[in-house]
Parts: sequence; structure tokens; C-alpha cells
Amino acid sequence: MDRKPSSEISQRLISGATSGFAAAVALQPLDVIKTRLQQVEGHNESINKKNLSSLLKSTRVYDITKAIIKEEGLRGLWRGTSPTLWRNVPGVALYFTSLQSLRSYMITTGLFLPNHTSNGKSSSEFSRLNSRGNLISGALARTAVGFLLNPFTVCKARFESNLYKYKSIVGALTDIVKQSGPRGLLSGFSASALRDAPYAGLYVVIYESMKDYGSQFNANGNNIPPPLIYSVSGLFAGTTSTLITHPFDVVKTKMQIFPNQYRTLSRSIVTILKNSPRSLFAGSGIRITRKALSSAIGWTAFEELARLLKKTNK
Repeated sequence: MDRKPSSEISQRLISGATSGFAAAVALQPLDVIKTRLQQVEGHNESINKKNLSSLLKSTRVYDITKAIIKEEGLRGLWRGTSPTLWRNVPGVALYFTSLQSLRSYMITTGLFLPNHTSNGKSSSEFSRLNSRGNLISGALARTAVGFLLNPFTVCKARFESNLYKYKSIVGALTDIVKQSGPRGLLSGFSASALRDAPYAGLYVVIYESMKDYGSQFNANGNNIPPPLIYSVSGLFAGTTSTLITHPFDVVKTKMQIFPNQYRTLSRSIVTILKNSPRSLFAGSGIRITRKALSSAIGWTAFEELARLLKKTNK
């Protein structure tokens, strides 16, 4: 019996989980600061005074960082790491695995084959598709995984906020269900889907295009190391995709932290625009930095680990 398919899936899961862990732990402080920024900017005046009193008064990154360290210690910058790992480690593993499986299937249909063949030798662990295939595969894989792990995304946002005093993930999940019912576990998913689907689709399109340029550059007699090509491609793709989709990240955070004030996607957008249109880009600088670095770390680690595991198992 041929064990190659199951072996390849295991390699992708291990590579994805490892890259997700590394990026999550290293960049968690940026997520905490971003959440606090979005929590404060353009908040609804109807939020109760108890919550308002716990909001940080300044929206400057330096002041928020200083306040977190002063009130919670240095470990406060890693607040919410536990739900982040619960979301990111299996999330990244499932994303990379489902992305490649979906791309492999799309190739068999003959509808998404690349329009040209790169002259450079590609060491990528992903099947080659045209731009339309890259867009669709990235969007579908990210949305599906996002739906499965949305409960941990809600927990993550609330842990990173200073408005909730959860002691454990189980306690947080229980409280969310108690306060909002099971649907509370899917809070903000509509905004997350509108953020993640175009983000992931655009990311894969840009990432694969950048790698093609790197391969073609090497074909002309240059010798750029594959990890450098992956890192630069990830940085550029992450920065561009994040900037375009950031407003929905703000809406998602509001819906997950203040579920009583931001109940639906349309109502949330109207409320934010009414209070402060500029808040739709609150924390954009922090998120762009985090996403760019996360993409560079995550995708480079995945491709290199997958390639290493493949060589080891030969």
C-alpha cells in the first residue's frame, strides 16, 4: 500500500504547526497592542461606564505599550498567548495542508493551470496554479479554517483586551456561551470572512508571483537562496494584503469584544463610521508589521521544514 499521500499530509501538518507556533509566540505583543488600539478608537458612547473606565485613554502605540507593562508587567504583552496558540498552531497546520490539497485537486480539473512555465527552478512546496487558482484556493482554505477555529479567535480577542478577566480558555468559552448562546462562539465571523477571504486570496496571488520573479531572477545566472525568496515574497504579500483588508479586522475586533453594541456586520460598520470613520484603520500600522513578519516567518518556516522533512523521508 502506498503511504506517500498520508506521509505528505503529515509533513504539511508538522511544518504548518511549527511555523504557526513560532510566529504566534514571537509576534503576540503586536497583537495585544493592536487589539487595545482597536478597542479604544471610535468606541460607541453607549458602552457602559464600567467598560469605559477600563479603556486606555491614549491611542498612541508607545503610551499603550507603556501602560500595559506598568499595569500588567512585561508578561502583559503576551496576554492571550494561550488562545492564540490554540488558534494558530492547528489553524496554520490545517490551512497549509488544506491549501495544498485544494491546489492539487484544482490542477486535476485543468481549469487553473498556469499560463506559462517559469524558466527558473522552483523549490516551492505548493502546486503551481494561475492567478485565478491562487486567489480561489487561498480564499477558500482560509475561510474554512477560520470558521472551524472562530471560537478561539473570539477568546483571543477578549484575552488580549483588558475588559475581561478570564482565567482559562474553558472558562472563557463557557462564559461566552452563557452570555450569548452558542452563536457567540461565531461572533465576528462575517467580518473575519470578509477580511480573511480576500486577504488570503490576494496573499497567495502576490506570494506566488513574487516567487516566480525570484525563480526567473535565479535562472539568469543569479543565486538567491530559496529562504530569502520566501521571506521577501511573504513580507511584500503580507503588507499589501493586510492594508487592503484592515477595516474588516477592526469590525471583527469590535464585534468580538463588544457583542452587545456591535451585534451584526452592517450595524457595526454603520456605528463605527458614525463614531469615527478613521478608526477603521486603527492599529493598521501594528497589524501590517505583525502580518508582514508573521507571513515571512510562517511561510518560510513551512516551505523549508516541508522540504527538509521530504528529504529526510526519502
